[in-house]
This record gives sequence, C-alpha cells and structure tokens, in this order.
Amino acid sequence: TSGTSILFHRDFVPIEDFVSDCVYQLQRLPLRGRAEWESVGSAFVVNRSGAPVWFTAAHAVKDRERGKFRLVDRRGGAFVARVRYVSRGLDVAVLDVDGTTAPLLALNVGRSELCAVNDQIMTASYSDHLGSQPILSRGQVSQINATYNDERGLLQLANVAINPNSSGGALIDGDGRAIGVVTTRI
Repeated sequence: TSGTSILFHRDFVPIEDFVSDCVYQLQRLPLRGRAEWESVGSAFVVNRSGAPVWFTAAHAVKDRERGKFRLVDRRGGAFVARVRYVSRGLDVAVLDVDGTTAPLLALNVGRSELCAVNDQIMTASYSDHLGSQPILSRGQVSQINATYNDERGLLQLANVAINPNSSGGALIDGDGRAIGVVTTRI
C-alpha cells in the first residue's frame, strides 16, 4: 500500500535507504578554466563474489576515459574513480575506485532475464538539478526484448520516471537487486 516501507530482507532497513547508500553522483572536472566538479550522471556499486564492482553508463564518461572522476554519496563522502572498461555497444562502463577500504553497502546482482511484464522495479540515480540526494522512482516493466534498431539486444522498457542526467543509475528489481544500468530515454 502507499506509504508503507518495504524492508530489505537481509539488513532490516527500508529498501529505499539501502539503495540510496549504493548509488553515487558521478562528477568530473570540467574542461579548462573551471575548478568546480560537475555532475555527469550516476554510478552504483554491486557485490560481485564478495568484491565491490562499480557501474555507470558509457556515455557519461565519454571522451574522458583516461581522466579522473569523483563519486559522491548522499552524505557527502567521495571517492576518486577511473574508467576500467567501456562497452559502447551496451552503453556500460566499469569503474576502478580508490579509497574503498571502509566497508561498503553494495547491491546484490539480480537477473534481468527473470523479469516479466508488470514486475515492480525502481531506478536509483542522481539528477544534477535536483539536489544532493538520489532520486528513487518506482515503476514497472512494460516490455521485454524490445530492440528498437538497437544492437544491444535485450532492452527492458519500464514505466518509471527518469530524470535528466540520471544516466548510470541502477535499475533495481522488486527484491532490491541490481538488474541493469539506466542508459537512455526512448
């Protein structure tokens, strides 16, 4: 029902709070002349065999694959990141992150192929004009395997709000597991 928090089954915290701690604002130094970091999207961390792995959208790090980025959490903590791998075809990038010696909360990885039309999902991302807190939007899967002349193959369409500059955020299933990266608006 509306207004009821869903508890994350393992940590007994509202799923929204847990997810918010696993999503980061992705920032870069702008081109010459400015010293301020600028927001270019979002990134999130997943638990992959006990190790943190950081994802974002490839187009969010375009033309800066050798540069430094900064990941800022909702409490103002920051990590320095560099691009490790880019798949332009999938529009996904993996980041190497410095300074992650403290225990991190990380999303578990789900299986997007198990999603069905009308399944409940959520996106978690930052928007450059909506403040320093992640935006969590709930919705549902509206179509599976829609290619739309896209070489990526499996593409899930969702009825969920995506804000400008949210690229690189997490697509999350109803159990709080990461099943994809927010990459585009159709």
